[in-house]
Amino acid sequence: MRSPEAGAIIWCTGLRPALSHLAPLGLRDPRGHIPTVGAQALDEPRLHFLGYGDWTGPASATLIGVGRPAREAARVIAAVLR
Repeated sequence: MRSPEAGAIIWCTGLRPALSHLAPLGLRDPRGHIPTVGAQALDEPRLHFLGYGDWTGPASATLIGVGRPAREAARVIAAVLR
């Protein structure tokens, strides 16, 4: 069976990052973070993260703070998928 392709992945978490399923991608830095530009993974531009606090934007792990990073991630993803 062939795996489906995805144009973008948005991984939204709750209180703590749950990234173990991404280990095969080899994206983590020595601190255990995946380096990002905004919500977008630096070494895998098809991978986006929201809800990681100051890691992906000030207070982005809160309902109030996630608005700006979420809008920016949606804009970037929409541009890639066009």
